[in-house]
Amino acid sequence: MVGIKVVAEKGINYSVWQSKDKNKHRVYFKTDSNDEVGNYDIKENKFFIGRGYSGTPWNIVNQDDSPQALIIIGEDKKIFVGPATATNSTLPTNMNTQQRITLGMCINNATNVIVSRGTLKDSYKIVTEIYDLADNLFEEYNSRYN
Repeated sequence: MVGIKVVAEKGINYSVWQSKDKNKHRVYFKTDSNDEVGNYDIKENKFFIGRGYSGTPWNIVNQDDSPQALIIIGEDKKIFVGPATATNSTLPTNMNTQQRITLGMCINNATNVIVSRGTLKDSYKIVTEIYDLADNLFEEYNSRYN
């Protein structure tokens, strides 16, 4: 087991967990009100948002962006986690399950529309058109319903 040390801000609780077969190793975070913020997967180097967490999604963030916790792995690997925005996260901001489902539906619908036109032959252009339309659909959905 790799040595793990966690330094969390006041109001943030954590627990370190490793599976019996040692294939999974995570640090779980909760608020004082027992809301599960999410977990950092040490082996995958990813932060996963807690199910049902309605606050600002957490992710791996920069040291200067007010992280809520510091995870020290081994002697020198430092991971800062906390509420993520497009400007402070070192990784893309995680989507919650509903957002992923909605984006997937937008991609499916965009695929149907673009392919039904039958005007594009270049696969790169087809993919670009699909994702551009999906982004527009997703943006419009969020502006109307979120």
